[in-house]
Amino acid sequence: MRKYISLLCFICCPPVLCRNGDSAVHSFTSVTSKEKNGSRSSVDKIVDNLFCSTDINNDGRISFDEAYSGCLLLYIQLNRQAPLNPPSREKIALLYLQADNDKSNLLDREQYGILLKKLVRRALLRLTTHKIVTWVGAPLLTEVIVRSLASQQEGLEGMLRFVVPSIYHDSVIPVLTSRSFHRSLWMVILVVTLGNICLGFVNFLLDLTLPDPRSFSRRWMKTLNQR
Repeated sequence: MRKYISLLCFICCPPVLCRNGDSAVHSFTSVTSKEKNGSRSSVDKIVDNLFCSTDINNDGRISFDEAYSGCLLLYIQLNRQAPLNPPSREKIALLYLQADNDKSNLLDREQYGILLKKLVRRALLRLTTHKIVTWVGAPLLTEVIVRSLASQQEGLEGMLRFVVPSIYHDSVIPVLTSRSFHRSLWMVILVVTLGNICLGFVNFLLDLTLPDPRSFSRRWMKTLNQR
């Protein structure tokens, strides 16, 4: 799990400044090299750096609005890798309250680390699903469809000659029946449709792991209305 958190932070988090003015190192290489000189893990150092960047008012505690802003910034960076929507404010509030085990409505560094790891785990699962679909699933299904259409070339041409005006037969039909056209068309269709279906299923499974809002009584609504 540690290497995945380090990897995602390396991909998603730009350098920021901590309260003491020191540059917060988000590079996986820099963090692991420093780890040799200290007893703290790379994950602890990454959490420290993210805690510094998220604690906007510098009070040493993370409010819900600060945690929500940090999650949005994380997904802004993550969208450079894949078009993923961030969790809703309601879902983040549930994870926030789950991490707030002392019911103070503020997170210290350890509690924020718990929240961060859950957010990273959810993001990694969604990112991995998207990559598998776009790199493996869609290309394989596209090739199956293209080969199937190639075996029905004559029937496809006959149908197109019936649909396409005769004046365009020589220019349009060779394009519409070519393998390259079919491959490009079905790749786009499958990436979009399979991506949405798989991400929707993953989101459904992730939502099942969220705590019940009723377990937090009125704190959930109070947190959502916090400004």
